[in-house]
Amino acid sequence: MIIFTENDGPSVVASNYWQSDKAARGFYHISHNGGCVRLLVPEVCQGHVAEIRTAKEVVITRGIYSGGYYPRLYGTESTEFIFDDRTVDPFIIYTSLMQWEHPPDPLKDSGCIARFAAYQSRQGAPEMFFSAACRIRFAPLPSMD
Repeated sequence: MIIFTENDGPSVVASNYWQSDKAARGFYHISHNGGCVRLLVPEVCQGHVAEIRTAKEVVITRGIYSGGYYPRLYGTESTEFIFDDRTVDPFIIYTSLMQWEHPPDPLKDSGCIARFAAYQSRQGAPEMFFSAACRIRFAPLPSMD
């Protein structure tokens, strides 16, 4: 199944993502439009919603994953999302680049300040439950700065 996302500028107004095998298996889907990175959260990861909501800022890092808790990502180009809540133990998720519609471009997106929004499915329609500023950078993973 090809995932489609219908946009209204930075907002997601429709998507078939939540009906996909990708969502059923717990994989996030990431897209960007109108200066906003959008994270679509699968229903099986609804427990992450409360953690995501605590963030003051989101830091997205693209790089080669070289160790940590996710051996399936070892040696692959991946992305790390740090939901910075100003504590010593922020919520973090890792995704492969295959989970992005169009991953960040190191030549034009490095150091970029953008908006970030997270969506869940509410009665089959996308519902934004979180929005914050985000920074995009490129570094080895995990970065944990």
